[in-house]
Amino acid sequence: MSQISIHGCNIRLFSRVWLISIILLFLLPQNALSKDLLYYYKLAQKNDAAFQAATHAYEASRQIKRQAIANLLPSLNADAEQTYTYQDIKNSDSFLYREGQTHYDRTSLSLNLKQPIFNYAFFVRVRQAGEEEKVADAEFEASRQDLMVRVVEAYLKCLITLGAIRTVMIERDAVQAFYALTREKYDRGLAGVTDMYDAEARLNLAKAKLIEAKNLKEDAFEALTEITKETNIEVMPFKKIIPVKPHPDSVDSWVEAALKQNIRLSLQRHKVAVAEEEVKKQYAANYPVVDFTGNVRHHESSGTEFGGGFKANYWEAGIRFSLPLVQGGLVLSKIKEAQARYREAISMLDKEKRRVVRETRAAFLNVKTSIDKIRALEAYRKSQEAALQLKQEGYETGLYESVEVLDAQRELTRATMEYYKACYEYVLNNIKLKQSAGILSDEDIIMVNNCLKHQ
Repeated sequence: MSQISIHGCNIRLFSRVWLISIILLFLLPQNALSKDLLYYYKLAQKNDAAFQAATHAYEASRQIKRQAIANLLPSLNADAEQTYTYQDIKNSDSFLYREGQTHYDRTSLSLNLKQPIFNYAFFVRVRQAGEEEKVADAEFEASRQDLMVRVVEAYLKCLITLGAIRTVMIERDAVQAFYALTREKYDRGLAGVTDMYDAEARLNLAKAKLIEAKNLKEDAFEALTEITKETNIEVMPFKKIIPVKPHPDSVDSWVEAALKQNIRLSLQRHKVAVAEEEVKKQYAANYPVVDFTGNVRHHESSGTEFGGGFKANYWEAGIRFSLPLVQGGLVLSKIKEAQARYREAISMLDKEKRRVVRETRAAFLNVKTSIDKIRALEAYRKSQEAALQLKQEGYETGLYESVEVLDAQRELTRATMEYYKACYEYVLNNIKLKQSAGILSDEDIIMVNNCLKHQ
């Protein structure tokens, strides 16, 4: 009888250690943890391949308008030519051409100037290039916000998987203790073979869960490494997260803000403007083109086909007028193509508006749901703590079996894990809501980082 009492004390003591361990593993910093969210975000800005590609694309886009303006500026070309001519006239009826063999060198130098005076397509192209730069700006900003979300999501996933491993390890240790107790009872004839098999099955299941949890942790760490190029992944846990309602606490206000500021929506608006300018540019192919032209030439030859050499300088200046008349229907075809692309862009804008409205509403509701979920799971966790306490006391008096205490411990573990997972989801949902509204910035990363337990 005293032996059973000793086991009862062990289970009660282990249960308390279990409860404290579950709470501390999510809230207290570990000795190995030293790298925070901001550290990984800065690394990702330098090393993430997708963001680096977006950065280079943005740098390239800075040249678009300069290239368009260059069409309106003067162009000056220098040409030089040196030729050698060998001539052999066998027979000639003209006195201008002497029979026999001759050879001579010829040198030509020229400077050619061209200044567009009127070319409507060039003016339209400048406006279009301005819109294309705005497209590039929006694409870069969208890539930057996407990087923030990916880093936060990867960081939180690392925390979740680490917590899951520690939770499963604690559960495995508890099941192992229960298995040892059941084995001892079985050897003494106080437990049946069914109880023995049940304890063994529970232990094997706990081991399988631990293997799966470790695999998920490796994948989560690898995902953060993929973004940051950091191979030695260490993460810091959060302080106690106190959920706060979105401000303003109105889904319509967030939707209204998203329709004005969402980066993807702004990007599509600029694409519509680019397509509209393309229609005008294609129409401009029907308009006349007026250019100022000028050139300076120098020709020098030691001989000619007529026999004598010469040196000459030329100066020319003039106005060139060009009006396209017939091009086989090419211009009309390009106009129709540009008009179709413009209608396509408008349709894509309408599609993007609907997507933004849906995603913003979903993000807002996810934040609200996370808050309610955190409160519900916190209450559920406290109820499980009370239930475990009662079953521990009931076990000591013989009212409950040890397996029932173990089940209560497992339920408390699951409740605690779900509670902290809901807290992490709340953080991520807030980030996604701000992204959808187009207001996500580095300050939000800093704010989340300040919620970590720094050493």
